[in-house]
Amino acid sequence: MKPHLTRGMVNELRDVANAFSGTDQLRDRISHVVHKYLGADQFPEDPKIIGKEVVALTDADVAQLYSFGLAIETKLKEKNHVD
Repeated sequence: MKPHLTRGMVNELRDVANAFSGTDQLRDRISHVVHKYLGADQFPEDPKIIGKEVVALTDADVAQLYSFGLAIETKLKEKNHVD
């Protein structure tokens, strides 16, 4: 994934995390942002298309995005003292 796309996704994920921390909607909202950038809603087969750019994802990319989502959730729980 190109750096500017990663940056855009991270910024949106941060905004979602801030807006929905401590709610049951957080995981679903994170999922929507990730799917938007990976193109999963429109193009279920690889390669993924974002705008006019083709993004080839490896298993490592997917694992990294999943880990990122878990890290956001953990940090928000720590921040809000939620178990």
